[in-house]
Amino acid sequence: MKEIADPVAALVAYLRSQSEFADLVGAEHIYGDSLPSQAGMPRKAVTIRHAGGGGRELYLPIIRPRLEVRCYGETDREASRVFWALYSILNGQCNLIANDTRLMSVLFDAGPSALQDETLNTPFKLGYLEVISQQELVTT
Repeated sequence: MKEIADPVAALVAYLRSQSEFADLVGAEHIYGDSLPSQAGMPRKAVTIRHAGGGGRELYLPIIRPRLEVRCYGETDREASRVFWALYSILNGQCNLIANDTRLMSVLFDAGPSALQDETLNTPFKLGYLEVISQQELVTT
């Protein structure tokens, strides 16, 4: 059985490799899931996780997940700064290859929405990505 590509892991790897963004947020604070509870709340963080999507195409070897993005900051302004930095790096990207995954298209289709995490008592910006990804891993 062939391993299926993981667009979330690919985006996390790609963002961690972008030095300017990794310096802004801290590469170790870019997560492919929700914030880890044991880590405490970093000053800034980004989480990316699945939020449904079109799934698999019937005749094409691609998957089309919808991904939720949360950009955290100490203040609403800092959360906005993280969101717009992320937006400028990802929106409209084509043919990114990271973590053995080809992302053919990455587009924001919603956001930012200004929200407050009541558990962490910190602001975040919520957005959604539409991604088209090659289904099989890329071999180098």
